[in-house]
Amino acid sequence: MLKKLTRHHSAAPHLALIVVQVLFGTWPIFGKIALRALPSVALVGFRVAGASLALILIGRVSSAISTIGKRDWPLLILSSGLGLILNQWLYVKGLSLTSAINTTLLSTTIPVFTLLVGIALGTDRAVLQRVVGIALAAAGVIYLIGPSRATFSSSTRAGDMLIIANSLCYGAYIAISKPLVERYNAITVITWIFIVGCFATVPAGAIQHVARRFE
Repeated sequence: MLKKLTRHHSAAPHLALIVVQVLFGTWPIFGKIALRALPSVALVGFRVAGASLALILIGRVSSAISTIGKRDWPLLILSSGLGLILNQWLYVKGLSLTSAINTTLLSTTIPVFTLLVGIALGTDRAVLQRVVGIALAAAGVIYLIGPSRATFSSSTRAGDMLIIANSLCYGAYIAISKPLVERYNAITVITWIFIVGCFATVPAGAIQHVARRFE
């Protein structure tokens, strides 16, 4: 029985990561579809508001959400700004100006930026195993998608640059948010990041949505 429980707990993180990657990989496709009906900032507002409500509900049911200490609020706000607000605004706007394939290919730079920011902050090192792992993961994505299917051109350049900027913001968020994850459980950190993010994304999204309706 103990062996079965141990095996279950060791498999759970890997299954969660697989689900995350599936969602991450299909998001550009469904995002392009959603952008036909909603402008980019409004789409971000709806996504963040919906996710925040879902996370709060999960936290209430599981009693997993705790309060964040005062000393950690500056880091929490910075993490929300980089990992949610700027990340989502840049990503969705970039997606609206480029193709889903370009977006997926350029998103493979996130681990590179995470490592570079970690090295700059002194919290990470470019060990051979990690560098090789990042290179293999990126090569696998590029191989599966096929770089020949990408359409990098002057018409997609603005969107491509926004996706790269998004990757930098998200990589920086992963690097700097480690202390929060170490001090609090994952559901607490991500829920508070979304709650903080609502203060910027929801009003901006509502304004753009209303303005779009009156055009």
